[in-house]
Amino acid sequence: MNKLFKSLLAAGCLLGGTILGFSQTQKENPGAELTVTYLRGTQKLHDLQASPMIYFTDYNGLNLDYKRMKGHNRWEFGLEAKTGSMRAPALGEREFQFEEGGGGFLLIPSQYFGEIRAGYQRSLSQRENLESYLGISLRDQVHYADGLAMNTWAMNQLGLAIRYTHLVKLGTRHQIIGDVQLPIISIIARMPYSNVVSQPEKSQFKTFLKESTVTTAHELQQPEIRVAYRYRLAHRSSLELNYAYDWMHYSKPQPIKKTNHELGLSWVYHFQFSHIN
Repeated sequence: MNKLFKSLLAAGCLLGGTILGFSQTQKENPGAELTVTYLRGTQKLHDLQASPMIYFTDYNGLNLDYKRMKGHNRWEFGLEAKTGSMRAPALGEREFQFEEGGGGFLLIPSQYFGEIRAGYQRSLSQRENLESYLGISLRDQVHYADGLAMNTWAMNQLGLAIRYTHLVKLGTRHQIIGDVQLPIISIIARMPYSNVVSQPEKSQFKTFLKESTVTTAHELQQPEIRVAYRYRLAHRSSLELNYAYDWMHYSKPQPIKKTNHELGLSWVYHFQFSHIN
């Protein structure tokens, strides 16, 4: 009986050690991420189709992003909304009056940004501490301002871009992420030079769409870079601080130059975990 007890005890210890060893070597990777980001940035805009002046916009915004990761594949869907006041330093503060001596108001245009996007990336390399991905991104960006040059300013850009992402893991809690995008082809719609519709039977919206043109990389330059630091708070959540910069130049029918410097603070929720050895 004593011999049988010792044999069962030894078998139990062996089984327990095996299970413990397996649990220690097994890891969990999130299969999906939901990210909510507060955005704060500055835009510099010089659109000769609207005004000879250079405008600066300090804006705030919110970004919502969903990523699905499975094996070597990553899918992404996102929405973004931003708004801010536009100022032209060369003009200073301008007051608009309906009649001489009457009351007036400051003319400070407001700009509204909107973006919807979808993307796919395939893994180029997946090591213990390094990952890299290459893919495409399809997104539609809308810009609208009221009161710019005493009229409406608008631009819409639907574009397909190449996207490369590089990720460096520093231990179990820290990550550095780099991201680069370059446009391949875009459809751009801009308001006409006068910002006024001369045909009364046509709306501004129809005229805006009529100005749409297809452009490729040799006509439109718009690189975008993003760097981020991510800290893992817990099993299901992370905090992320990121910086993004993009520069745009397009010359049809009148030149436009635009740059954005943007900071973001994100909360990331991890879910749909899978076990790997």
